[in-house]
Amino acid sequence: MQFSASQPPAGWYPDPAGSGDERYWDGSQWSRVTRPSKGAKRSDDSIELPTPAQPTGKLASWPQRAAALVVDCLVLLMPYLWLIQLLAGDAFLVLNSWTEAVLVALQRREEIPEIPQSVMAQLTTASLIIRSLWVCYRVTFLSLWGATPGKLLLRIRVVLLTAPETTRMPIGRAFIRELSIEAMNYLVIPGLLSYLYPLANPRKQTLHDAMAGTIVVRR
Repeated sequence: MQFSASQPPAGWYPDPAGSGDERYWDGSQWSRVTRPSKGAKRSDDSIELPTPAQPTGKLASWPQRAAALVVDCLVLLMPYLWLIQLLAGDAFLVLNSWTEAVLVALQRREEIPEIPQSVMAQLTTASLIIRSLWVCYRVTFLSLWGATPGKLLLRIRVVLLTAPETTRMPIGRAFIRELSIEAMNYLVIPGLLSYLYPLANPRKQTLHDAMAGTIVVRR
């Protein structure tokens, strides 16, 4: 948000949202950090501080976000299949042979053979590379255009809750958002809850949106 007058210095000021607390002004915009008011007055009452930015446009619906995710998965489907074949093709052949050996052992009531450790190491490496590709894909598009190809197709974009007028997301904030997704997806249940959370949240945020301070709006 631009102002004709010089910006006030960074510091604690009465919350313009009317909460009764003090909110930190970083010199260019309001932060999300507040503290109980100590009754302090502004050092310069002649300075007009801006009110916190409000979301521009309507919030994206849950079906729109789900459809955008499906599109992004389809965009990366062929690269994923190629990487899996390149990185773990042999591992899947060995895994298939191991599965057949397990079935035979069960029929004969023999000891079940252990899965080869090399196979597990190869599959783990392939999984990490594929997940890294997904993170880089999303971070790159969010930091450059504020939306992945799926979101661009559905005409929605990710914006900062404190600065919804911006069209691009800082790369650090994009990393925080995507790493939060990966962490919750790894735990499975929190990941599922995160994607369902917009159905009950008034800002239609997922849990990773709440952690990164972002919302998804229609363009």
